[in-house]
Amino acid sequence: MARCVVVPMTSSSAFDALAARFIEAQLSWHPVEATYLGVAGHDRDLPDLSAAGFERRVAERRDWQARIAALSTEVLSPDEQIDRELLLSALAREEIHAGFEAWRRSPEAYVKVADGILALFLMPASDEAARMAAVLARLAQIPAILEQGVANLHPDSASRLLVARELRAARANAQFLGDLLPGIVEDSSFRWKLERAGGEASKAYTRFVQFLEHLLPRANGDFAFGEERYAQVLSRAELLATTPAELQMRASAVFDALESELGGGSPAARDAASAGPGGRAATECPQDPEEMLAAYTAATEKARRFIYERGIASPAEGEICLVEPAPLAWRETLSVACYVAPPLFGESRTGMFMVPWPAQGATPADTEDLLMGNSYSDIPTTAVHEAYPGHHWHLMTAARARPLRKLLSSTYFVEGWALYAEKVMDMHGFFDSAGRDGYLRARRFRAVRVEVDTGLHCGGLAPDEAVRIMQEKAGLPHAVARAEVARYCAWPTQASAYLTGALAIGELAERWSSTGRSERDFHDSLAATGALPVPLAGRAVGL
Repeated sequence: MARCVVVPMTSSSAFDALAARFIEAQLSWHPVEATYLGVAGHDRDLPDLSAAGFERRVAERRDWQARIAALSTEVLSPDEQIDRELLLSALAREEIHAGFEAWRRSPEAYVKVADGILALFLMPASDEAARMAAVLARLAQIPAILEQGVANLHPDSASRLLVARELRAARANAQFLGDLLPGIVEDSSFRWKLERAGGEASKAYTRFVQFLEHLLPRANGDFAFGEERYAQVLSRAELLATTPAELQMRASAVFDALESELGGGSPAARDAASAGPGGRAATECPQDPEEMLAAYTAATEKARRFIYERGIASPAEGEICLVEPAPLAWRETLSVACYVAPPLFGESRTGMFMVPWPAQGATPADTEDLLMGNSYSDIPTTAVHEAYPGHHWHLMTAARARPLRKLLSSTYFVEGWALYAEKVMDMHGFFDSAGRDGYLRARRFRAVRVEVDTGLHCGGLAPDEAVRIMQEKAGLPHAVARAEVARYCAWPTQASAYLTGALAIGELAERWSSTGRSERDFHDSLAATGALPVPLAGRAVGL
């Protein structure tokens, strides 16, 4: 179904041949990622999530670390030296997370296997029969994978908070596979097969939900990543010369500056002063989902024209960003917009900016909450972050990068770039008064995230106290704050990536500017390197 049968090579060097073998090994471990990237040969597979499978990957990772570390840099080109460092940083990240054994603490990996079905429908396909064969093959594997989850999750290791977080997603997957999946296809010859296979997978999810409900009150494991692991992610994986405590200090300074610009006072009280339920006045929000979609579409197109007309960035060849409602399977759990890139190893340059949408059976109150969370003042900065010159423009520019850099990415660069893009657009006067207020609130939110994430994983901050901080300092409604905190508990270090990465990229921009080179050339050059750890990206562009 994917257009490229093998990962394309940029040269015949021995290093690039080794990198191609690593890419194939990595995608055999993560076959759903292969589907998203457009690499053929994995579309019928789902990951092995058994305890033996995790142990096998640990052994293979150690072997790759030894092979890459043994390479002499003297025989490598400058690009190959960058790729070698990228490989070592990515393998270090895997090593650090492997020691934490999240697969024993959280049901997330097992719940998310249904994403392998959705991926097949989100990605372009030239052969519908091949797509359906892959869908059916993956559906058939879901019951066994969920049983692996049952075997791996025990009360003494599983975190109650993380189990509770995944219950909703597991229920949504059961509904999607059993009730909604057959309706995706129009061909009746395929539909009845989906009804049968999806029904069996749905039953497996229902059994897994029952298991999680039984596990929940008995789960006594910890979610905290620990300060040592957190620090190692920063130094060994992200190559940043900083510590969790230093992240907190920088974020606190950013928060104070933003508070001063926003007018001071309690964020929660100030944001609620002129707002209705959910934090925004009803007149500031779209009145229905179609109006919300139209607002996101208009903001995205405005941002696209702005960056090209102002010379902020050069057009990425062939890029198109479609703004569409979130797919059925995501509507139950997606409350904010997100971006899905086309296969980076394929030919398409059409990305999808997914707008949150009411789930099937949503009540009027549910829809109102969704609309209130996507106000007119917030939509412009979200469009910048997700599309132009944020994720979509960045990834479409990076699509011409070397193969290894399409596979391996730093969250600190990816999310840091998108937040840096928001500041660039603000500096160029993109936002009107209301939109600029939304931009400042969004940046303040990212600063509070650093405080909460490092506190949860390094400082013993209790989840309930973290929720209070998100309400008081970021102005979030209680339900939103709880969902955010649960996410931080599940994805250690990720919440800090936005502001930390943005500040690091901003420092690179200042160094570039001091040489007299243009802002557009900086953006074009840095984005084209891929999503390397920020210091490595700076080295790749000569900084």
